[in-house]
Amino acid sequence: MRAAIMFNWGVYIVMLQLITSKFIRFLPVLLIAICGFGFTYWMLLQNQAVYGTPIEALLRTSLMLFDLGYEDRLYKPDEGGVGYYKLVYVVFMLTAIAFSIFVINLLIGLAVGEIPSLMTQVLYFLVHVSRMEFRGLLLNHI
Repeated sequence: MRAAIMFNWGVYIVMLQLITSKFIRFLPVLLIAICGFGFTYWMLLQNQAVYGTPIEALLRTSLMLFDLGYEDRLYKPDEGGVGYYKLVYVVFMLTAIAFSIFVINLLIGLAVGEIPSLMTQVLYFLVHVSRMEFRGLLLNHI
């Protein structure tokens, strides 16, 4: 920890700890959304190789946070096509809204919106660590 404070890494380590703890509190909501959409895609698109099993559907849905790739799912007639075209299209739109707008913005807001309070907590932590080091120096010289 001394090296982290010496090179001013302590601020970033404490911020990483705080953001990680807040993300862990947000993770159940994200997992519920991924499971909900993943099982929906598995039921509607199980004739396609990517959504063949529930695990593959959940994995593909979790990767859809950043790339929907709907062209490959809706417009591929060589893999049997889509039986429920309109319903799948609506689910894709809901996924785009839920993941692209809500989840990504919540994750960005989680990291960016808390910077002033994180900096305050980091300063308290650094003062506490400095006080503990000072006490250690005093006790070693007494």
